[in-house]
Amino acid sequence: MVETLAELFLNTVKSYPKPDLMLYKKEGQYQPISTEVFGETVKKLSLGLWELGLRPEDKLIILSENRPEWVMTDLATIGLGGVTVPIYTTLVADQIRYIIDDSDAKIVVFSNEDRGQKSTINQGEAFYHFSGTSAAWCSPAGGSIAPGRKYSEEPTRAV
Repeated sequence: MVETLAELFLNTVKSYPKPDLMLYKKEGQYQPISTEVFGETVKKLSLGLWELGLRPEDKLIILSENRPEWVMTDLATIGLGGVTVPIYTTLVADQIRYIIDDSDAKIVVFSNEDRGQKSTINQGEAFYHFSGTSAAWCSPAGGSIAPGRKYSEEPTRAV
């Protein structure tokens, strides 16, 4: 019996494979993301977040407009037992900074570098942004966390 959101997601990926679990618009055309690709991306993001130090009950901020990577990052965070703290992209920099400081989030993920600049990144903070496709992440310092990289043997957990 499914009891958590993480278990619901894992059950859906296993039991209901589809070629178009999610659609997103690119250059005016809808592009499909299959259940298999979606599930693998969430798993790899979860492993990447684990490698970055996200643990159960840790908070992760998402500062992004609506996009597939937002949902994937949320599910990866939930799968690790973390807490997603969403921030509206329409907030001004001072409001964003306040939420970041007040949330005690370990990691902040934003949709692009402009969003990162809006959040006034401080030296030493763990900020990452979506770049390219499949939520490849790059840190402001230039390090990358790409979905294809093997991060850890730690499996994605269903909390």
